[in-house]
Amino acid sequence: MQYKRINSLNNKTIKSVLRLYKSSERIKQSSVIVEGHREVNRALMSKYDIKEIFICFDYTNNEILKLVKNKNIIINECSKKVFDKISYRQNPDGVIGIFKTFFKDLNQIEIKNDSTFVVIENIEKPGNLGNIIRTSDAVNASGIIILNKKTDIYNPNVIRSSIGSLFSIPIIKTDNNAFFKWAKKNKVESYATSPIADKNYTDVIYNKSIAIIFGSEDDGLTKEVINLSDQEISIPMLGLNDSLNVSSSVSIILYEILRQRNKLKV
Repeated sequence: MQYKRINSLNNKTIKSVLRLYKSSERIKQSSVIVEGHREVNRALMSKYDIKEIFICFDYTNNEILKLVKNKNIIINECSKKVFDKISYRQNPDGVIGIFKTFFKDLNQIEIKNDSTFVVIENIEKPGNLGNIIRTSDAVNASGIIILNKKTDIYNPNVIRSSIGSLFSIPIIKTDNNAFFKWAKKNKVESYATSPIADKNYTDVIYNKSIAIIFGSEDDGLTKEVINLSDQEISIPMLGLNDSLNVSSSVSIILYEILRQRNKLKV
């Protein structure tokens, strides 16, 4: 473990960290900036490889260092002005970690008789994406499958709104053809969510391996995905609005699945 003190805003390491706020640079460096005690801790618990850590004792103590004492990484102690420069938050808690990014392959996912996969197509708003990941983790979903490769799962807002949950759940990026081929091969029943579907989400018995597919905030699912899915389901809309926020829709359906399955165990 190497220890450095950084007082200058022009330090090349600080400039490198700031570049990681750009998606293209995260891809180039295969790295992600993770801020916050809870988020860094969850990334470490999930065995993400940490490259270096930045700490400011004006905001925190040295507790986080105990978690990385046996790791071959660089510890950067920053002055308050330096840490404020690299922090994404208005009220930082003094800890930032730089971790290596990675995605699992479809064929690396464990499939059980009652697996639940959350599939998202073209969802790009970081807050929604983070809330979806947080809910998926809360119900112990088996994985999140992203059908749009442009979606940036490592956006700082995604990490923050998921409170680090994305580090504890398998995340896969793929395309429509590969996903539906995999689902058919592994007997994973696919359900496309649509506001005009005739079947209510509560009318389905979720007693097998399933994949629930959600579309973009503005346009919903594409026709291709709907046509390739096994079934369409909807959430009743009884007022003037004809749709819900996508993260709310995910929560409603996932907790119905959890309710049904817990009831079956009784």
